[in-house]
Amino acid sequence: MVSKTIDYVQDHSAPTGLIVVNMAIGIVELVVLATGALLLFQHKMAGRRMIAATGGVVALHNLSAGVQYKVVGGPPGVELIAYVVGPLTAALAIAAVVMAALPSTGHWCRRAAGHGGVSGRSGRR
Repeated sequence: MVSKTIDYVQDHSAPTGLIVVNMAIGIVELVVLATGALLLFQHKMAGRRMIAATGGVVALHNLSAGVQYKVVGGPPGVELIAYVVGPLTAALAIAAVVMAALPSTGHWCRRAAGHGGVSGRSGRR
């Protein structure tokens, strides 16, 4: 898939600006999601918020891939990315939003923050 994308970018009729903007947005999304995941692994609420917010943006961005492909009239070799990979990635992003937004995730973060993340047991009885 990456090679097809590279071939498409090198095509003179390709909407290079749109491709570059989408790739730049994707890189920013990746960095923010990775940072959110690292923070969440450390039981930080900021990681939970970053994943929930950015996951929504990622879902919308990846769902728009099919629309962008249709509007610019992309080549047949790239339609797999637009119509299959985009929606699947959006589904995974939505799943990340749901998991981050669950009350149990918030409880997990708060519980670990109260005990430095060492013990899963609460001092309250």
